[in-house]
Amino acid sequence: MKYFLIFLVLIPFFVTYSQIGYIEYTIYLNNMSTVSGVTPNFFSSISPTYMVVDSSGYVFAAAVNEVFIINPYGKVVGKIGVQGAEYISYCNENNTLIVSSGTLPNFTISFISTINFTIIRTINVNDYPLSTLEHNGKIYVGTYGGVGILNNSKINIFVNTPGPVVSLAYSNGYLYAVGYNFTQSYGFLFIIHNNSVKSIILSTFPNFIYVYNNKIYIAGDFSVIMINQESLKIQYINISGEKFEGIVVDPKNNLTYVTADSLFGPDYILVLNGSKISGEIYGGITPIGIVFDNVSNFLFISNFFDGTISVISTNGSQYYQENTYQIPVNQNIISNKPKLEFYIQDIIFFVIIIFIIVLTLRKIRK
Repeated sequence: MKYFLIFLVLIPFFVTYSQIGYIEYTIYLNNMSTVSGVTPNFFSSISPTYMVVDSSGYVFAAAVNEVFIINPYGKVVGKIGVQGAEYISYCNENNTLIVSSGTLPNFTISFISTINFTIIRTINVNDYPLSTLEHNGKIYVGTYGGVGILNNSKINIFVNTPGPVVSLAYSNGYLYAVGYNFTQSYGFLFIIHNNSVKSIILSTFPNFIYVYNNKIYIAGDFSVIMINQESLKIQYINISGEKFEGIVVDPKNNLTYVTADSLFGPDYILVLNGSKISGEIYGGITPIGIVFDNVSNFLFISNFFDGTISVISTNGSQYYQENTYQIPVNQNIISNKPKLEFYIQDIIFFVIIIFIIVLTLRKIRK
């Protein structure tokens, strides 16, 4: 009977752990190689920031002076030189990347074709392009003082904001812009629809906005924010000491993955089931960008400090087994399940739980 009780207690831990995923591959951008599992790495001169994924499943990572091209299964297939590449967005309407740079003395925006991986054009603009988004032929640009529309080489501001606009998103006719006011220590969300503008004050500095399935997700300093797109009801998930940089929902298992740059410990990927924490996945140093690849069903995470891309497989979900065969055998990438050392922390935790349960049962019998 006591072993059956132990089994019942441990089932949720094992099931939750298996479903959140693990690091399948690590991509080293300095030599464009891919290795299996999690491997140690240190400081790299290549510093990837945010990423996007196109309709063919190719992942593009902005990394200061280059944009790396990664196929859906984790192999770097090339790179494009873009001076000062910091921010990146993707337009599905015309298969174009928009890469912006604020490297002084020039502010530039480059347009890159995702069909032949070539730069279409690069233009100098009149303001610092912190974030970009294209929709219906209009290119929206977030700057230090507002949201503008790019007209030739000029950014025409049409909504003024109390601070820099660090991220943009578009959904169902609404343009969303997040940023912060440093002097007064608050964040903001601007909701723009036709000629109306609504602003919401946030109690944290936002870093990235993402809209999925009628919900607004914001990764911020010490908080993950979830907002109902219709009612605008706000829910905060506060974790001290963690700077959340990127966020995405895996549509296959409906879990939310958030990159966490930790001030007090190792960096990790926070995994949420709704508003509840399901676990953490530990990989590279200073994770920033994160995207879901709809071709391979992998999650890609850019690690700024060590110049790597972590590729997460959510093997606990139903689609994993039926899709593993898609990994091409000619790419010198060997699929690898986590090794024993990957589980040590969890094994210790489970042993402690078992020990406590056994002691409790003994006291009850006495």
